[in-house]
Amino acid sequence: MKKLFTLLVLFFVSKVFIVAQATLEGSIKDNESGDPLDFAYIAIYKNGNLITGTQSDIDGNYVISNVDNGTYDVEAKMFGYTTERKTKVVLAGGKITRLDFKLSLEGVLMQEVVITEYKAPLIDIDNTTTGATVTAEKIQSLPSKDVKAIAATTAGVSTIDGSDISMRGGRTSGTIYYIDGVPVNDASLIPHSEIDQMQVITGGLEAKYGDATGGLISLTTKGPSQRTAGGVEVETSQYLDPYGYNLVSAYLSGPIIKRDGRSVLGYRLSGQYKYIKDSDPSAVVNYYAKQSVIDELEAEPVTDYKGSKVSSGLFLNGDDVENVSAAINEPVQTIDVNVKIDAQITKNLDVSLSGGLRSNNQRYLPSTNDNSSSFSSKSWALLNYNNNPYYYEDGYRANLRIRHKLGKQGIDNLVEDGENKSNSLIRNAYYTINVAYEKYKTKTEDFTHKDNLFDYGYYGSQNVEYEKVVTTVDTSVWKGRGIKYINGSFSRFCRL
Repeated sequence: MKKLFTLLVLFFVSKVFIVAQATLEGSIKDNESGDPLDFAYIAIYKNGNLITGTQSDIDGNYVISNVDNGTYDVEAKMFGYTTERKTKVVLAGGKITRLDFKLSLEGVLMQEVVITEYKAPLIDIDNTTTGATVTAEKIQSLPSKDVKAIAATTAGVSTIDGSDISMRGGRTSGTIYYIDGVPVNDASLIPHSEIDQMQVITGGLEAKYGDATGGLISLTTKGPSQRTAGGVEVETSQYLDPYGYNLVSAYLSGPIIKRDGRSVLGYRLSGQYKYIKDSDPSAVVNYYAKQSVIDELEAEPVTDYKGSKVSSGLFLNGDDVENVSAAINEPVQTIDVNVKIDAQITKNLDVSLSGGLRSNNQRYLPSTNDNSSSFSSKSWALLNYNNNPYYYEDGYRANLRIRHKLGKQGIDNLVEDGENKSNSLIRNAYYTINVAYEKYKTKTEDFTHKDNLFDYGYYGSQNVEYEKVVTTVDTSVWKGRGIKYINGSFSRFCRL
């Protein structure tokens, strides 16, 4: 009663997260006769680690539930038969994957293991949703490394230059994101190298996803490996184009504590650094005033012309500007760090602690449609690119998951040597407790004033002397919006 009361309290005081688990089922038969093989072993491996397993029943059928999303190796074996292993088996959350095995009789002196690569079926027998599942192997081969751009490879999903995702014409606010079963505000906190599986659901959402009015993107991160391993990936276009794309990612994974040859406490640490000189190349010509011209205008903004004060900018010509392929002073720099620690406390109790942080800063040219920006419009690109403002984006997340399996399941089967060894009435039951925290913030600041808030919008008490300036317009050449005579001067109303 005390244990039941404790479980009820935890259920009511904890926030409920949706953790869609995968299920693997199938049959094991003799390859020659087609007879079912009872009490054959089925084991699931990930990164060399034994995750779980079971035995087939008297009809040769097996079921393994409560498996995290991801890509696994599945092995079937039985005494006197060859062992068969199927690699790269994709298990998606909330779906049943069927995997059948046919084992052949083994020779007396030779032990053989048959390894085949898993091929996904054309039709999912229990699929009630539309969308796609993107594996780590496919992500690695895609040209884009942005999470939202990868999701946009699914039919019905669209994004403009990596911005917020719209599914089947719905609002971008209707798309929700999950990382390891926990809802998050921004899925881009996970670099592409740490995604084990991305599940994109564009329609037919189940009732458990109550907040999704458009679609859903669920990410499963990679976990520790059985042996210590690491890797480094470098991509660059520094000397191939003017846009300066540079990406460096690295990871280190392995066990911390082993028991009976198995990792019971492991880690995975990863980091990624990205620098792009121009992350949004223009499809048209970029014109910028030469730096020497800008220095002259700042030194002498007003010029005497035939006895009148006129703006020095009126004398600019084609020789004062230059065509530049990449934008000036619009770099993007991003740093991502992620860590994941998995612990197998007992056979029925496991704990996973994961977290990540991101630091992103860039200088950008404000758009006239950017309502969040208090800076000038994009028209200042010609003469004011030296003062492009800063944009900062920082965020971090942490997630603690405790999963407790109740009753007999996995390799601890009810049957051993053909006899019932347990009187347990509970089987394949579990509960999960998730505790998550996320913080995300952005900041935009002026290049000169930065975070000196009292310098914004107040210039102080100044003695100002105004001088009338003549502006000339050749109406036979000017094709813009109308010219009006207001308060003794001509004013042009146009949008540059």
